[in-house]
Amino acid sequence: MTIFKKLLLLFLGLTLLPILLIGIYTYKTAQSSLEYEVIRKLESIADLKVNKIQDFFAEREGDAYTVSKSNVIKGIFIQMLNSLSQNNHLDYNMTRLALDKHFKLYTDAYGYRDIMLVNSSGMTIYATD
Repeated sequence: MTIFKKLLLLFLGLTLLPILLIGIYTYKTAQSSLEYEVIRKLESIADLKVNKIQDFFAEREGDAYTVSKSNVIKGIFIQMLNSLSQNNHLDYNMTRLALDKHFKLYTDAYGYRDIMLVNSSGMTIYATD
C-alpha cells in the first residue's frame, strides 16, 4: 500500500469518525427530546380528557341535585309511592304521566336516554321509556 493510500485512509478516518460521533450524539439527543415532547403532549391530552370527564360528571351531579330538590318532583314521587303502597294503578299511571312530562324537558335538553327514580332501598320506582 502506497503512502498516498495510507494518508487518504488516515484523513478519511479522521474526518469520518468525528462526523459519525456527532451524528450519533445528535440522533440520541433528538430522540430523547422528541420522546419528551410526545410524552408531554400525551400528558396534556390526558389532563384535558380528565377535566372533560370530571366536568361531565359534575354536570350530571348538578342535574341530579336539581331534580332531588324540586318540590314538584318530590310531591309527584311521594304520590307515586303512596299509589304503589295502596296498589292504586290509576293514580300510579297519572303520576307516571306527570313525571314523564316533567322529565321530557331533561331528556330533550341533555339527550338523556333514561332517567330513573329509586326508593331508599334502591328499588326502581320510575324509569323513563
